[in-house]
Amino acid sequence: KHRKLEIDDLSEDLNDGLALINLLEVLSHKSIGRSYTKKPRINAQKMENIVCTFNFMKGEGIKIVNIDSTDIMSGNMKLTLGLIWTLIFNYQIAANLKDDNSGGGPKKKLLNKINQSSWLMDSTKTPSEEKENRREF
Repeated sequence: KHRKLEIDDLSEDLNDGLALINLLEVLSHKSIGRSYTKKPRINAQKMENIVCTFNFMKGEGIKIVNIDSTDIMSGNMKLTLGLIWTLIFNYQIAANLKDDNSGGGPKKKLLNKINQSSWLMDSTKTPSEEKENRREF
């Protein structure tokens, strides 16, 4: 479903929680429910919306570290971008790695995929030579 939302300034447009709620619903293909304020006017309502998104992410098994709702409300770009990266990783990259039977979590599967790709690019090296080069780096 297409939603007519635009984000012009990440630090400003996420601070009421509505864009983040919509992003999570689109990425997860699930509804957050009706437990949020659709037209937040005061900071407490905005904060509740953001807390609602954090609770949803926790329920989805997304590990969120070193960020809370006040960071989003205050427009902390470093932490907000970290949160967006976490969402990209969990909903896009990890979803594409589901068919990988190498074991481990999404991060380990991604590292395995990267290691396989870099080894294939330089197939003249043996795996032990490649491992030695990685240690030097």
